[in-house]
Amino acid sequence: MRNNIINYIVELLNNNKNFIKTVTRKYRNIESVRPVETPIVFVIDGIETRRVICNRDLCEFEVILRIIVYNEDNTSEVLNNVIDECISILYSDKQLGGNTLKPLRVLRIETDEGWLYPLGIADIRIQTTYNN
Repeated sequence: MRNNIINYIVELLNNNKNFIKTVTRKYRNIESVRPVETPIVFVIDGIETRRVICNRDLCEFEVILRIIVYNEDNTSEVLNNVIDECISILYSDKQLGGNTLKPLRVLRIETDEGWLYPLGIADIRIQTTYNN
């Protein structure tokens, strides 16, 4: 189910992107990302917590959207536009095509706070819940 969720998120973002150039599961280190490839979104598996409730495994699975942008004029504005776009697209299908039991929720958004200018990096951490 984890792969179904990740693949669905990649497909959802790829089919609805506006500011985003690339969405991929294939994570690369930041040094290998060229400015012309940005904005790029990496969809990364996060932690999973499992609980047994009424003889069912209830799995809470965290997915990380790692965003990298490059802009010498207004890195923060470009990064915020991509963050907003990702959240808007995900909220358009909160059940992720029926792959989740509960609507997804954004746990937190973290940025590099301008330290890597002219690069901008943000992580959007979302939580999904599914039945194993």
